[in-house]
Amino acid sequence: MKFITDSPLETTHLWIRNAEPTDLSSLKVLCSLWTDKVDLEGHDFDADYIERTFNHKDLPPIENASIEAHKLKVICQKETQEIIGFFELYHGYSHEKMLWIGMFLMNPQYQKNGFGSEVIQIIEKEALQNAYTSIGLGVYLKNWKGLRFWHCNGFKTILGIHGDKVYSENTFALMGLEKTLG
Repeated sequence: MKFITDSPLETTHLWIRNAEPTDLSSLKVLCSLWTDKVDLEGHDFDADYIERTFNHKDLPPIENASIEAHKLKVICQKETQEIIGFFELYHGYSHEKMLWIGMFLMNPQYQKNGFGSEVIQIIEKEALQNAYTSIGLGVYLKNWKGLRFWHCNGFKTILGIHGDKVYSENTFALMGLEKTLG
């Protein structure tokens, strides 16, 4: 299995690179800016979420899950080098030719500027260059803004819906989405 490069990636407005230990406090601040996460997903970030993710403690529930296949990437604005977002990638989940996007979070200040779509375009380009046939992800059904974003970026195949079967204020479900590449 080939992996997306560990070298920094460049888009028109952004730099994307592997997270480093010095980024952890900035990433925690980004997590704190998602103020409606509990309403959309039913839970907030765990206090140690960033450290666990950085240290590859929450790998997918698949046989032979590996640290090497998991990446935590930061999104930096080119002009200021400020970290404005982050995302997780897992190579080979849920099948060998799929690149899975875990958490994808942008600072609300920088949303609606096309930066998220720039990131998706470079992920797609890298995925294709490394022989992946699709990109998958999960989004909570109550996350309308996220559902619209992913749909507008071509994630239109529903892989499944998992979670509570009855809708209420206190129930939540996650929908898997896929975009076929090529």
